Amino acid sequence: AVRMAQRAIAIEAGSRRPVAAESYRLMATGYLRLHNAEQALTAAMQARALDPSSVDVYGQIADAYIAQSRGEDAAIALAQGMFATGDGSLRADLLKLYQSGVDTAGCAVVAGPRGPALNPQCDIVRRDLCAGAARAQRMDLRRQLPCSN
Repeated sequence: AVRMAQRAIAIEAGSRRPVAAESYRLMATGYLRLHNAEQALTAAMQARALDPSSVDVYGQIADAYIAQSRGEDAAIALAQGMFATGDGSLRADLLKLYQSGVDTAGCAVVAGPRGPALNPQCDIVRRDLCAGAARAQRMDLRRQLPCSN
């Protein structure tokens, strides 16, 4: 799969269309399956640069960070994707990530009226949401969140 993706990327060279990002997403998937998180992260980042509206690429970036034991970076990637795409599945992934042990203080997830919710009063959540909003260039959201500067 990685070789096929590399060939497709060579063919698509110079294309800035979202379709070109699919080859990088395929390459990221291949590298993740080969347990090469560093290469997967590089490919997923390239896919995001070509198509920042793709929900899947934020999950791939998070998976690559998790494979490198970089849980908070994974959380920021999911928050960025959530803000950039508006897709609720990334919020659900972020909740699961915090519950998996990334939130060592145990304050990231609280009971909400419709089930588990993110707790922006928790330091790690506030930090990650603020960083995600900044990376998604959503300064409007940064102003709504309790972000410093």
